[in-house]
Amino acid sequence: MKVRYEIISPYHGVITRVLSSPYSYIYEGESVCLIKTENALVEIKADLSGSIESLYVKQGEVVAPGKVLATIEEDFLSVNAGSD
Repeated sequence: MKVRYEIISPYHGVITRVLSSPYSYIYEGESVCLIKTENALVEIKADLSGSIESLYVKQGEVVAPGKVLATIEEDFLSVNAGSD
């Protein structure tokens, strides 16, 4: 069974850089993209380890809170072994 998680933007802003690519492996805490808000440049990080299944944003795109930025297919090996 595949378990997918969405990375959702908590901010309104502009994607200044996409730091991951589809089908690449990402570790918990690793940055997925950067969003420039009105007040800051914010790193959006993965909450878990796994493979980037899809990226839904590109550099220069305006995003709003609730926008799905990417989906990750969870890595059950790191869940069972602990991802700390």
